[in-house]
Amino acid sequence: MRTINHNGKELATPNLFASYRLGDVTSAGVKFFPWKITNTQAVLVNAYDLIENPKCSGYRKRLTEQGKTIRQHIEFNGPLMIDSGAYYFLRSGNIHVRPTDVLQVEQNSDADLGVILDHPFPPKASDKQQRINRTLANTRTMFANFTKEEHSAFELLPVIHGHDAKTIKKTIDRLYHISEKYNGGKLDKLGIGSLAPLAQNGNKELAVEVLTSVRSYLPNTYLHCFSMGSSLLMLLAFYCGADTVDSQTWIVSAAFKFIQMPGHAIVRLATRERAANPYRYHKKMQELKRLIRDLYEQEEFVLKDWQSGEILRDPNESDLDQYINELTDRRGDRHLHNRACHNLWVFNFEAKRARQEKQHGKFEEFIEGRLKGTKYYDAFVYAKQRKRDLKIRA
Repeated sequence: MRTINHNGKELATPNLFASYRLGDVTSAGVKFFPWKITNTQAVLVNAYDLIENPKCSGYRKRLTEQGKTIRQHIEFNGPLMIDSGAYYFLRSGNIHVRPTDVLQVEQNSDADLGVILDHPFPPKASDKQQRINRTLANTRTMFANFTKEEHSAFELLPVIHGHDAKTIKKTIDRLYHISEKYNGGKLDKLGIGSLAPLAQNGNKELAVEVLTSVRSYLPNTYLHCFSMGSSLLMLLAFYCGADTVDSQTWIVSAAFKFIQMPGHAIVRLATRERAANPYRYHKKMQELKRLIRDLYEQEEFVLKDWQSGEILRDPNESDLDQYINELTDRRGDRHLHNRACHNLWVFNFEAKRARQEKQHGKFEEFIEGRLKGTKYYDAFVYAKQRKRDLKIRA
């Protein structure tokens, strides 16, 4: 375990940046900012929401009228990262926003880290090198226009893309050249993009190769992986060398009636499924309750009332039934909030457990135990061999 300093804010790693989209509170069903009651230690906000997202125009106007930064708006004092929003700008066909526009928004946000406007790509993209070149050009532009004296409590985060070791090494070398001119030769913090599509489209082993390659080239650099999805994928990224990841899955999966559980595949809670097959649903709930009880007893995993934040101590059968009922989709307006808070709590719990086991020298055993029996286990086995071949320390 190591601690990263983000402009005076220390963050123990491995850890999670909870991805927050402007308007999730309250229009997306989350009743209030859940950072304190879920033990959230870092947050990521998307620049697309702060620049162009039409769904967020009212929020942007309100922030301007109130003279508030995004940090003040989300009521968060820990490490704050502003993603460039490149993925969402690209959905329109190209990235038409200027890198200097993104830089200005990032610098004015009161954030600690601002991500370079990068050009991510899917696994089968035919213009990967062109996108890498544009990302590097934006890196030069944003560092050249970065006024460190005026924004001392802010850092730019370069981003690397590449799906093979040769491209990765060449891109790192080019980043060092940019760093020598604009950043004192330092490449002590780096983001890794375009990994999520690999993992989500069945190319988990290639995602492992990319991350372990970057870690082997940069053994001491702080590495952040973008959009790592489920808590299981987060743990795989940690094992491969990521210091931090970000994920929006805590709220997205909640909207689709799914909950995360430590070391377990997602569980769907929906009244429609209960009505369609009561016996199978009841059996699934009994398994869920057994899992919760085991986690209580073996790992001190606790549940909470997601309205008050109060811990549910030593829950009995009735308490567990009520807790699950409060997460289950039905008429009322609290269930999505409860699921989202539960999911974020699980993500943060898993990151904490990873830190604990790393400190105790049992990190590899912990990750293997969590991923065994899941769709990520084969990728873990491959990562284990890669780390040994590349002599990457645990």
